[in-house]
Amino acid sequence: MNHLNLNSARRILQTVASNNGVFTWYSIVKTVDQYEDVERLPPPFYILQELIQHGYLKLEPPEGGNQAKYWITETGLNTINKNL
Repeated sequence: MNHLNLNSARRILQTVASNNGVFTWYSIVKTVDQYEDVERLPPPFYILQELIQHGYLKLEPPEGGNQAKYWITETGLNTINKNL
């Protein structure tokens, strides 16, 4: 399944881009869950993890944790710009 086709992936990328380096996983998921067009399966947290694994987002510190912050990568920005 191509997760980039999901509204949740697009919303996650947009949320992180708008709050680059500020939001934790909880803030991202809480924000994305408020949109009516976001799929509930797979869960947004799962999509968030997939976006990291595929290089659209990065996590600081890389080992994660509840206070880790999310950043959008150049690949993630290019994906957002391509889909506008």
